[in-house]
Amino acid sequence: MMMGLEVKDIKAILAEGLRLYREKDPARHSFNYIARKTNNSASFVERAAKNSLGDALDSKKVLALSEVVLGHGENERFVQFFLQKFLTEESDILKDAISAKFVNQFQSEATKEIDDICEHEETFIAYILSSSGAGVSREDLINVGGKKILNGVRKIEEMNLIEFKGGYYRARKLNFSLSSQGLMRSIVHLFKFYNPFNIGKKLNFIHVLTNSLSKVGIEKWQDEHRRHHEELSRIGEENQGNYHVFSFGAMDVILKSLPKRS
Repeated sequence: MMMGLEVKDIKAILAEGLRLYREKDPARHSFNYIARKTNNSASFVERAAKNSLGDALDSKKVLALSEVVLGHGENERFVQFFLQKFLTEESDILKDAISAKFVNQFQSEATKEIDDICEHEETFIAYILSSSGAGVSREDLINVGGKKILNGVRKIEEMNLIEFKGGYYRARKLNFSLSSQGLMRSIVHLFKFYNPFNIGKKLNFIHVLTNSLSKVGIEKWQDEHRRHHEELSRIGEENQGNYHVFSFGAMDVILKSLPKRS
């Protein structure tokens, strides 16, 4: 049960978001399609669209659904309404999960096409290399992904997401964002490029931490991750160059409740 929000408002907002989202492409945006994208059942999506969900809302299901209907820049009016309505409330669940997703929402373009290309390594790697400030040459693409990566290049060219100019592929829009599912797929693709032979050369870094924390400790970890993300973004904007690099961070709870001690 989500606290701090009127359940009837959440249900009405989701229903309106689904209506607007489905209007964009009625043939493709079926209940079954949305269900697959959000790991929900088609019946849940249909009930949400009809504003007939029960009052005991599952926060994970709601967040997954909201990412699809709100997270692709297709419904700007609704995104504005969503931000105004949800992020001014006191729900930590929604604020934590959604505020990071919609930060700089109106400076970056989050489209369904960009999220979908994460499903295939060739298209994803070709796109992120093209979306850097430096762009990427055909030769460098082949060096990174072999000739098979050119299949990904052709696909995203056909989608009109990149252009070839001055010997370099460049994304038409440099800023983009992804749903949580897209982010998880991107991590899998990118981690393949972690090179242990770069250790000691001031080119890479890796760490893994595990612990058992209090709720306060978890929140402090999360705040630190957020600050780290903001600082890396600032450094990237102020230090553009020709090295294509990646960084990602993630944290979560492994056990949601500790077993009782005897």
